[in-house]
Amino acid sequence: MAFINRNFCKTFQANINSSNFVQLSSSQECSEVIVSIYSSSNPATEYVEIIDPNNPTVPFRIIANKDFTFRGLTNSNQLSAKSSKATDVLYYRTQYFGSMTDL
Repeated sequence: MAFINRNFCKTFQANINSSNFVQLSSSQECSEVIVSIYSSSNPATEYVEIIDPNNPTVPFRIIANKDFTFRGLTNSNQLSAKSSKATDVLYYRTQYFGSMTDL
């Protein structure tokens, strides 16, 4: 019997250059997505908003230089992003299993 590692992680970047929500591309199967944006100018005022297109009324705001993990997904294209400025690059990593330990 061959062992198949389902926890194959992939990292992507998306250029957010629209004032509208843009679906995360790559259609990568996963159970969680880690999202980050970086800023050296003024991180307190720069952010990205992430929504589930099936429930767009509740955006999650992620401030620059912070990471956030979305769990309970089946595919990376279940999320869409919009930036506070038109030139942000959004980095995201897909994976099946996180490294959270029980508290």
